Amino acid sequence: MIIDGVLRVAAGLALPTLVLAANEDCKHLLAQRSSSATPEQQQQKLGFGVKVAGCLRAHGYPSFPDPPRLGSQPLPPGVDLDSPEFQAAETACEKHERKALGLP
Repeated sequence: MIIDGVLRVAAGLALPTLVLAANEDCKHLLAQRSSSATPEQQQQKLGFGVKVAGCLRAHGYPSFPDPPRLGSQPLPPGVDLDSPEFQAAETACEKHERKALGLP
């Protein structure tokens, strides 16, 4: 939540949850920023999101959706972004896909 121009978050939020909260509060700015990415860069980001979603489905979240576009998306019921299980799966999947794509 933005209060007096400062993003405020609850203590103890995990990084993905923090990022989602920031994205939600700043989506009007993200929309402006994403337009500066080339179509190829946008496609690469979307492709990365699809690969991570596929990995999450293979690691205990069978209903996790592919991103329909860049930006936020609704999550299926029962996906707790703060759960240790989801955190572990997300971290493992992001690392795996970054390595597969040759990213740091």
